[in-house]
Amino acid sequence: MTSLPLQFGEHYFKSGQVILEKSQQRSKNVKLLREQLPPLVETLFVTCKQRSCLNVLSVGGGSGEIDLEFLKIVTEELKKRHDLMYSITLKQNTKWHGKRKDKGIYDTAEKITRAADDNGWKYDIHTQEYSIDVTEVFDENSTNGNLLLDFLTHTENFRETADKQLVKETLELIEDLTTVNNGKRLGKKRDSLVFIYK
Repeated sequence: MTSLPLQFGEHYFKSGQVILEKSQQRSKNVKLLREQLPPLVETLFVTCKQRSCLNVLSVGGGSGEIDLEFLKIVTEELKKRHDLMYSITLKQNTKWHGKRKDKGIYDTAEKITRAADDNGWKYDIHTQEYSIDVTEVFDENSTNGNLLLDFLTHTENFRETADKQLVKETLELIEDLTTVNNGKRLGKKRDSLVFIYK
């Protein structure tokens, strides 16, 4: 069997859903937004009165639920300001802005803040770390475990299609990078929220 890169399609979606479930990433990100975004919106309007718009760039935003939550929070904050007329335009842009060879490359918060530094822009960064339950990855009969392994390796049907030695080494690496707590094997996941002021 040939290993296929896991980048698009139904299998990618299913494996992505498993990682979201095992890490509770959505709820963690919404919590981070709800804590950090309201004071930032207030600060922006106090310090940047000459600005007429707020631009949002989401890197690695997935299917868009977090982007919509972001806009919902901004709208709530804008409604609190009675002296401000607001409008938010939602655009669904399906055009890829990178080069084809760039697909699948994930920008890190460090790269984004380096770009801000290089351009002389101010920024705030808020990072959260949380656990992801990878216990089922070690059960070769677990559908969720295999989907999670596929997502982590970016390879469809990794356990069945990859060289057995590579599968063994990958599982050993996952074991080395995780800890056991209450019978669950947990890895660390880190997400960052970067606000750039131009």
